[in-house]
Parts: sequence; C-alpha cells; structure tokens
Amino acid sequence: MLDLTIISNFIILILVLFAIWLIFGVIWRTRNGLDICHKYLLVAIVILGIGSILRILDELYLISAGIVPKVLDILFVVFFIFGLWKMRNIIRRINGEI
Repeated sequence: MLDLTIISNFIILILVLFAIWLIFGVIWRTRNGLDICHKYLLVAIVILGIGSILRILDELYLISAGIVPKVLDILFVVFFIFGLWKMRNIIRRINGEI
C-alpha cells in the first residue's frame, strides 16, 4: 500500500510537470531579460522534479538516494531566488527605479 509520503511526492511531481509546461509558455512569449528569469525558474522547477523522483524511488526502496534530495532542495532554492532576483531587477529597471 502506498503511504502518504509517496502519494505527496507523486502530487508534487504532477504539479512540477504542470509548472514546466507553464514556464515554457512564458519563456516562449517573453524577451528583454524576462525569458532569462523564467529560465532560471525552469531550472529550479526541474531540480524540484528530479528531487521528487529520487524521493519516490527511495521510498519504494529502488535506490538509496542518501543526501542527494537535500542537495537538490538547496539548488532549487538557489535557482528560484536567483530567478526572482533577476526578475525584480528587470521590473525595477522598467519602473525607472534603477
């Protein structure tokens, strides 16, 4: 029987796939640096998805993921913050703040 951890990781994986689809749509339609911001967010979401897959495989005892999912969590946060930081700077430049 699947436990709550595996089910929640499957839900996260489905949401990650939806987020990747949305971000590709944004990247396709933007330019002037906003596409770069969303590319960083895309990398962050892909890393989150890889971490979810590793957690699922670890919970099913197919692999021993060890510390790798935690390292991927850190990388997710780093890329997410970097993408938001770049977006913030672009918006500030558009508004004439910098």
